[in-house]
Amino acid sequence: MKITYVIGQLTVSGTELQLLELIRHLDPSQYQVTVISLYDQAPLADDLRALGCTVRLLAREKRSRVAVFLDMFRELKNNRPDVVHGFAFAARPAMIIAKLLGIKGRVVSIRTFRPWKYRFLAWLDQIILNLADTVLCNSYAAYHELSASITLKQTTSQVIYNGLDLQRFDQQFQQRPAGAPPVVLDDEHPLTICCVGTLAPVKNHDILLRAFKRVLATYPTAQLWLVGGGPNDQALTDLTRALELADHVVFWGQRTDVPSILRYVDLGVLASSREGMPNAVIEYLAAGLPVVATDVGGIRELVDSDAIGLLVPPNDMAALADALLALLADRDRARRMGQRGRAKVEAEFAVEGMVSHMETIYRTLLESE
Repeated sequence: MKITYVIGQLTVSGTELQLLELIRHLDPSQYQVTVISLYDQAPLADDLRALGCTVRLLAREKRSRVAVFLDMFRELKNNRPDVVHGFAFAARPAMIIAKLLGIKGRVVSIRTFRPWKYRFLAWLDQIILNLADTVLCNSYAAYHELSASITLKQTTSQVIYNGLDLQRFDQQFQQRPAGAPPVVLDDEHPLTICCVGTLAPVKNHDILLRAFKRVLATYPTAQLWLVGGGPNDQALTDLTRALELADHVVFWGQRTDVPSILRYVDLGVLASSREGMPNAVIEYLAAGLPVVATDVGGIRELVDSDAIGLLVPPNDMAALADALLALLADRDRARRMGQRGRAKVEAEFAVEGMVSHMETIYRTLLESE
């Protein structure tokens, strides 16, 4: 079966890593995979090529939309895949072209959905998404948001949770992070809170830093580790200095060895104002960590409040600080939360289930054709 995936970019972020995980677990004797990225930002391209994928980068940042559209048209026309699977905004041109070329297997993945401000754009989105045979969401929260804004009359909508390769995760978890900043990496490490995520405004690291300053009043030796890179890197570094937190906040930068870092963490946190189904929280749970997170997107489907972690309203610094302090103060409760979180990942978020579900969709599309 020939599958072409179309995605906006191949950076080290949630959606892109999920695509890599999916392709890594497809049987190469059964699937021939091509990945088209609209943008040239592609640190994951070599990982995909190492798996035997053909990767096409369309350089959207340097060229017009028309030129990119025509290149995608030529690529799909020449390759003639059995299935075109588009992700988020990249799915829109992909579905139009696949329909024009008569490609029968058309799949769209929507990770988060923000209703359009203008009705015309919502109407256009509805037309394009109805060109797909199947629309997939990775959380019921995203599914309900999508369903409230767009009527998908001719498609089958489904929810498939993100998947984590627990075997690879556990192997990395036992390793020491290479090239680590000057931090203590042993059983005597200071009390450590960790946030994994792109340093972007939607992640609200600024609110987290201010909440952490309140935590330090009770736990003066605690550390906050920020794992990720992004456009807010310098602004957050400046804010850390302004809040006099430089001795307690560690910027790890973009990493591909997150499990090895989480081995030395006591509590996972996410302060986002908007999320789909965050891989970071799945990784916290797989590491057996209690979680403090904002109650947005699909996080509630991951974190059963008071059982696996604590959920707080978005953009509420005081509530975030209080939740962090509550779990740091009751280590037995936090340990039990971590155990339940690990069990939940094993039961509901293992990569094998995600891949099996996806393969069933692909086979069903070809059988119906």
